[in-house]
Amino acid sequence: MKNKESKFWNVVRWIVSVVLVLMIFVTIVISIPIAAVSSTITSRDNLKDHLEQSGIYENIFSVIVDFMPQQDEMDMLGFGDIINNMVTSEHAQKNVEGAIDGTYDWLEGKTDKPVFEISVIPEDIDITESLDNSLKDLSECTDDNSFTLQEGESFELTCRPAGLGLDILNLDSLGINKSIGEFKIKSSDLPISVAWAKQAQGIFFFLKYSPVFLALYIILLTVLLMWVMPGLHRGRGFITAGITLFVPGIIFLFISIGGSFLNSGFFFSSFGSAVSSDVLSVVSSLTEFLNLVYLEIMAKILHYSLAILVLAIILFIIGMVMRSKTASREKKKRLKKKVKGTAYKPQIHRPTGKK
Repeated sequence: MKNKESKFWNVVRWIVSVVLVLMIFVTIVISIPIAAVSSTITSRDNLKDHLEQSGIYENIFSVIVDFMPQQDEMDMLGFGDIINNMVTSEHAQKNVEGAIDGTYDWLEGKTDKPVFEISVIPEDIDITESLDNSLKDLSECTDDNSFTLQEGESFELTCRPAGLGLDILNLDSLGINKSIGEFKIKSSDLPISVAWAKQAQGIFFFLKYSPVFLALYIILLTVLLMWVMPGLHRGRGFITAGITLFVPGIIFLFISIGGSFLNSGFFFSSFGSAVSSDVLSVVSSLTEFLNLVYLEIMAKILHYSLAILVLAIILFIIGMVMRSKTASREKKKRLKKKVKGTAYKPQIHRPTGKK
């Protein structure tokens, strides 16, 4: 009766072990990409570094200026380049990084709402004065230096058309000065409710600490597998756990190495053909930014896969050592029994009755 019960529970433990093996494998396959992506997007410093390295600050605000109200009027007056020269990359970087810090402070629960303000033109610059001074520096156009605008070329004002007085170029009447000064992105204008803010902060918290949660869950399943599987003293649970971790670890190792040789431009190469030449430089910088993020994700997948492989090898070695020691002990026991069974017995000589 006891033998039957023992066999029954062994079968149950084997079934549970198979289920745990599948759970560990699927969990690792899902966890490595999630952990790599979440640890990348939840780091504000990495985001800042990638944006700076991509060169996007050199062009992004200039493109914004190109799409501002009254930009057509400014181009016709030749002020487009003047405005773009006011928008420095340092100013763009300061604004964007301020927005990143304000957003991440909110997501991390340090503030109730995002706190930032993005201004196209630095507040310490008087646009009207700058444009008027630029216009005053130009001489009147003559027949020899009259300007023309060719199709597909950007307009640049090299002289002041004859008969065009400074009083006619009243920037305030055009609304140019006002439109530029008010062209700001403020976090206070974002419609963020309290309920939505809590949900966003909760999701960010989970994403930020998901690598830790997933690692603990995988460890728990692994320990449970080693305990449930029959033959723990023989190292069977350690060996099985090691193999279970090794398979997805080696798969993602090859994926990360192969993926690192691919450039994200391969995936976004067709994106540039769909935009105009005015924003092509920004698209190029954006593609480079995505490439940097992509390579960081591949690097993190490599790190996580190596960590899993190291753990798998350690468990496998421990299991093999336990198996070897158990086999050695059992071999000694068998030898002792064999020696005991064949122990020397003195022979008794019985008389045969012959003299």
